[in-house]
Amino acid sequence: MSNFTPGPWEARWEKKGKRYRIFNRHLLCLGEVYYIGEEGRHGDGEANARLIAAAPEMKDRLKEAKECLIYLTPWWEDDLERIEGVIDSINALLRRIEGKEAPK
Repeated sequence: MSNFTPGPWEARWEKKGKRYRIFNRHLLCLGEVYYIGEEGRHGDGEANARLIAAAPEMKDRLKEAKECLIYLTPWWEDDLERIEGVIDSINALLRRIEGKEAPK
């Protein structure tokens, strides 16, 4: 399993190339997102670039949410099955993010 580049990541618009570039904290370009849209509009490219740039932080928040759910589970006995399902889903997603399971 390989690790991904640690965050934070940042999406920056590059007017000349008409694309968003995703940079790490050392300004190393990790990827590019081109937009398809009308002139002067960035289409879905901006939203996609922001989503990609937020990936490291989303992974960290997902792990925190899982820990909170595990901690609170004893107090939510009525919703235990639902909470366990959410925790299982989070674990599956984290395994995919970490390269331990193939995407569905």
